Amino acid sequence: MFMLWLYRYMTGYVIFEAKGQFPERFLNLCSKDGTAVWDAVMQNGVLAGCMSVHNYKHVRKKARKAKVRLRVVKRRGLNFIVHRYRRRPGLAVGFVSFFLLIQLMSSFVWDIQIVGAQRVPENEILQVLEQAGVKKGTLRRAIDTEQTRQYMLINTEGLSWAAVNIEGCFATIDVRETRQEEEKEDKNSAPCNIVATRGGEIVSVKAYNGIPAVKTGEAVAAGDLLVSGTATLKNGTTKFVHADAQVIAKTEHELSVFVPYVQEKTVKSEESVCRRVFSFFNLDIPLFTGSVDKPYQREKTVWQPQIGGVKLPLSITTARFYPTRTEKYTIDKSLAQKLCEEKMQALCEKEIGNIVEKQIDAEFTYQKDGVLYTCRYLCEEDIGKTENIIINQ
Repeated sequence: MFMLWLYRYMTGYVIFEAKGQFPERFLNLCSKDGTAVWDAVMQNGVLAGCMSVHNYKHVRKKARKAKVRLRVVKRRGLNFIVHRYRRRPGLAVGFVSFFLLIQLMSSFVWDIQIVGAQRVPENEILQVLEQAGVKKGTLRRAIDTEQTRQYMLINTEGLSWAAVNIEGCFATIDVRETRQEEEKEDKNSAPCNIVATRGGEIVSVKAYNGIPAVKTGEAVAAGDLLVSGTATLKNGTTKFVHADAQVIAKTEHELSVFVPYVQEKTVKSEESVCRRVFSFFNLDIPLFTGSVDKPYQREKTVWQPQIGGVKLPLSITTARFYPTRTEKYTIDKSLAQKLCEEKMQALCEKEIGNIVEKQIDAEFTYQKDGVLYTCRYLCEEDIGKTENIIINQ
């Protein structure tokens, strides 16, 4: 049905009315010699329908036989539109220029999609691609897919395989990441010792590789050797290995937070300044003049048109800048203590996580300008870290 409608629209058709004694006979005469009439409707003795322009020019004789009078109500079709604007050559030039522009734009990469990346950030892959000469706006025929693929594998850590596929105006980058086991094996290839990151009392030593240098109950300081990666064999030769161990020790952590009585808060204005930037491929065109005074809060939105789910290589970025001001207010001791406890809980989760065994001590110190909160925690944690062995050749 769509193709039939398109054909009729391209060739042109008219919507007509037939008034007279025998409009039904007019339809019969048209049907007899194969003249197509569609959407025919009879209302109040008047026949309305559609007919191609070519047929309408040759049905006058049939109208006289049926004693009806024809009248064109509307004209539809591309030929009527062209005739209407025949004295406006700029439209034809614009129409041709549009298709030439589409043809030119189809020679460039509109968008790049990364498929298969989970641990490796997509921004990092896009930066490597840009260094290889592949980005939005790159000429498609200038891209060497095999050379780009090899450059990605060499310069992107964590990738084991990659493929560069150019499909139309879009580049699809398929990647496969190295397994964590493989990365661990690579890291475990260099000989090293296990040393203490901080002082404490040894609780347990589980040496998976290497020779333990400490025992349970011993006290160690930061930097002390825990597990050695150097072993002397029976024949007197020295063997270097990558030491691997879990060394649990009791440690103490002291954390402090301070909350001043005079607090500051940022207040955002309801009035905003709007700035827009038009982007075409990698070209950004500001649609404004001047600058925005700081400080401010920014809210950004990006509008990118799509046709059939395909993103076009242009967008408009709208940024709204809300001027801000700083206001000061005063809190009492009880609220300052509560804020200290909240900050301490957040700091504890960030610094020592779930290794806390118990809290040894907690103390509030009331100073002139605020409250200082200090806590000491007894923890059990793995204090070992690797330290490469320098082998003199």
